[in-house]
Amino acid sequence: MTVVCVDTNWFVLRGLKKKVQKILPEASVHTCRSSQNALEIVEKQGCDVLITEIDFGGQKEEGIELAHKVKEINPCVNIIFATASPARDYAQQIVKLKYSGFLNKPYSSEELRGELADLRYGYS
Repeated sequence: MTVVCVDTNWFVLRGLKKKVQKILPEASVHTCRSSQNALEIVEKQGCDVLITEIDFGGQKEEGIELAHKVKEINPCVNIIFATASPARDYAQQIVKLKYSGFLNKPYSSEELRGELADLRYGYS
């Protein structure tokens, strides 16, 4: 399984990587601080699970745009959105993406574990 984590905050990103590695020790976990870097990894390594902020890099809805692009590459990608913003601001857009999960920041390891345990698509 390949997991790509995207967040502009390196501290949050480092913690997310550790949590994912603990929950899914068999996974190959990649971290990115930009959508461009994330797309490069997805194109080279593939992506079974994308965990991304909705707004990052000073760009409103950047994570939603990234999710669209990753879904074009892999239509069966599991998308987990993480945000501190109210979900209602983005509900219509993210529902159309058929996302796998949603986390409100700050989230616990157990909340992340729950989302990873209930992925929309299987992986190989």
